[in-house]
Amino acid sequence: RMDAMIATPICSHSLNATPIVFSAESTLVMRNVTRGDELLTLCVDGTEVGDLSPGESVTIKRSVGRAGFIRLSDGGFYEILRHKMAEN
Repeated sequence: RMDAMIATPICSHSLNATPIVFSAESTLVMRNVTRGDELLTLCVDGTEVGDLSPGESVTIKRSVGRAGFIRLSDGGFYEILRHKMAEN
């Protein structure tokens, strides 16, 4: 029941690249600060939506819509995995 936004790094290879939780009232601005003409690919929910040229930015704000989540069982991912591994 948390009112928040979460930014999650994709394919991170560092232990300090963890998801970051922001207030739902936050406005995030992400800018391509690379030098030269290097493009960055913008992915939203795992889908490539375009490229950002150096100096371009994208602004992220809270949506009017809300996401709902359901839990199909009492056990979490690791509980289910542990159970399946014990069966073999």
